[in-house]
Amino acid sequence: MAATADYFYPAQSGRVVCSDGVERDLGEQQFLNRLDEYLARQFGRSSSTDLMRAEVDLLSTFFRRLNDIASKGVHANVTAQEAKQGMVGLYMFLYNVIARLQNASDAPAATP
Repeated sequence: MAATADYFYPAQSGRVVCSDGVERDLGEQQFLNRLDEYLARQFGRSSSTDLMRAEVDLLSTFFRRLNDIASKGVHANVTAQEAKQGMVGLYMFLYNVIARLQNASDAPAATP
């Protein structure tokens, strides 16, 4: 997730005024905020963008839970199935973002 945020919206130093008018830290550790801001700036407000934001929320909850399990030590390992589930979720999110980017670039330019 962090690498995805780094690619689409690299960390910023200091506070940034986001597209919703709220000032936020968008540094290295705030990769979820950076992903949200990228979606808002790139795709604007729409039902499909809201669905991608829901995907980010689900993935962040899932990865946070996996991290909690893995951090408990030797007796609480993440299973291969759990790891695969996280990777498939991330893959689907990235597929949706890339598809939206491709659709936007394939759309004919509006003429005045």
